[in-house]
Amino acid sequence: MADVQKLRAAAKELVDKASNSESPACLSDDVESALTDSVTLTSVYNTIRLSDTRINTVHEDLAVVDVYLRKPTRIRCESSDEAAASKLYQWVRDSIIPSRPFAKHSQFDTNAPPSLRDGEVARAHAKALIALRVLGHLHELVPLAEPRLLVTVVAGLATFTDTRDAWTTPEACKEATALLEACLDISRSKQKDTKGLMTALLREEIRPLFAKSKNNALTQQGRKAINPLPEKVEASEQEADIKPWKYSHVHIVTVFKWVLERVDASTVEDNWPLIIPPLLTLIDDETTAYKSKGCELLTVLLKATHPDFIQRTGLGEVFQDAVMPCLSYLPTLTPETESLHLLGAAYPALIALAHVRYPKDGEDLKQKTRFLGRILRQGVLKGYVHASEHGKIAELLIVQIAVLVDEMGISCVKHLKDLLPIISSILSAPFATSYPPLLRASVRSMQQIILNGWPRIGYHRGQVLQGLVICWCRIREDRAGSEDLEAIQDAIKATVGLLRVATRDEETITEDFRTMVASDARLRELLLP
Repeated sequence: MADVQKLRAAAKELVDKASNSESPACLSDDVESALTDSVTLTSVYNTIRLSDTRINTVHEDLAVVDVYLRKPTRIRCESSDEAAASKLYQWVRDSIIPSRPFAKHSQFDTNAPPSLRDGEVARAHAKALIALRVLGHLHELVPLAEPRLLVTVVAGLATFTDTRDAWTTPEACKEATALLEACLDISRSKQKDTKGLMTALLREEIRPLFAKSKNNALTQQGRKAINPLPEKVEASEQEADIKPWKYSHVHIVTVFKWVLERVDASTVEDNWPLIIPPLLTLIDDETTAYKSKGCELLTVLLKATHPDFIQRTGLGEVFQDAVMPCLSYLPTLTPETESLHLLGAAYPALIALAHVRYPKDGEDLKQKTRFLGRILRQGVLKGYVHASEHGKIAELLIVQIAVLVDEMGISCVKHLKDLLPIISSILSAPFATSYPPLLRASVRSMQQIILNGWPRIGYHRGQVLQGLVICWCRIREDRAGSEDLEAIQDAIKATVGLLRVATRDEETITEDFRTMVASDARLRELLLP
């Protein structure tokens, strides 16, 4: 290992430049080719300065280890290789876990400034990428065999599977995903499936970090509590101690998501007490970023959960009570960016819950329709009243109208008196063309209303036409070559065609159209093409 000092000097120079995102991630091949000695895994491990845990020092050591392991022919085999490899695996895994400052470096937190500067983030990205490559080299030399170490390393790799996280880059995600597939293959070769690995991740890596976060709506078995006690307030406990998943182990939510994306119904049922408390803890957190994560994870979980199991555990109502309040997080009390993200996660979660709680026809269908109607009234309609002046929020809510109407089918007719005035007013607003996405969503929702509520749409055709006709005329005046507005104009034309078919009285509606064209010739292309 006579070359180690030269390597350290080159590694220090690499780390010093790492704040520049365009700098190389690892030492060059020229540095590698200068190495003359063969080494053992034990000697490579001994180059690590274990007592110095500063980020730059760890980064330098990773760069050195990467050079030694990059070429397998340089490694001399010894009886102690397996033990040294295990130590290297554990050290590298520990080195890639995001530092605590990343807990406040969220793209959804608009109130607090990020706790890391851009240069520090770039260095963290570079360190993580080189660490992932070292894990890849190790896997080629000594594939993971010890079950507990496999669980630990998989948890570390799964940390980098969501590119929305501040500590992850697309390149790191690609490296981690490839290594995870190799780890899953190891698990399948030993146990025929990955159920044991997923259970171990839930039990050993995820659940302990949520153990102090209690939810009185659940029993210890993860079922609905009949008479839940009020939350106990512990003034002496610091939140960072109660919620390590939010501070010192901020990565674990991403690991949780990765696991839920890979479990089946059998694994969910066998590990219910390990899954539900952490999930509800996220949804119940006061921070909108974590509420959003919780709603996203609930949607993922419900896809892998059998409806009968939800019925037996009684947790459908618990999930409903946890997610429904998220629909009230609206501007101005909630910043628009945070509100958009939370609402965008909460509505799909509730719709997924409706599918799982009420999967059949008959009485289930009636209850599902009532539940969807409640989402529409308490979420979309009430939200629009409070936040319609925020264009992006209004767009999101109008998109949900299209989704909910399609889910309700013919039962949406009872809501036409509430929905049509909103959509018609958006289409006929004086400055509607200034924000085309809202117009596009409104036309799409109008189409869904016509398609699903067609037996009653003829009765409301005047209100439908009012919005469509005024919007058409305004676009003719304002489009000025705008492709977005031209596409909306085509959609309006298609919507009028749907209305003509749905009315089922060709003679009457054609006469109405001729009367309108006689009063305004601009409508001929729309109504009488």
